[in-house]
Amino acid sequence: MSLMAWLRRLDARIAGKGRDGGHAPLSGDPAGLPGRFRRGLSFGAAARAETWQLLADVTEAGVEIGGAVETVIGTCRRSGRTGRALVLAEMRAGLLNNNPGARLAPYVSAPERLLLDLIITKPSPTDR
Repeated sequence: MSLMAWLRRLDARIAGKGRDGGHAPLSGDPAGLPGRFRRGLSFGAAARAETWQLLADVTEAGVEIGGAVETVIGTCRRSGRTGRALVLAEMRAGLLNNNPGARLAPYVSAPERLLLDLIITKPSPTDR
């Protein structure tokens, strides 16, 4: 078994991943050092690019950012990508506190953090 497969299985057990959509809710609490390491491995550059594209597609369809994050969390969990779902749960918690960039700082680059912070300050289309 590869290291990533082992870490995914471990992450799924720790996070309380359920079966057939019966998932335990993700709190979005910040992870300790071992959790950050596992999540960081599962949220590399390619995974981030795919995740940001999914979020862009969902928001382009008219879903507000919080709902889009929830949708992508569900998609990640159903596909067995619990590490990504946990990172996005931290993003969701950051959105609620108006600091998604700070919550994702251990996992993303500085330019990505700036873009995440711009998402919060950008007015919604209904505010214009």
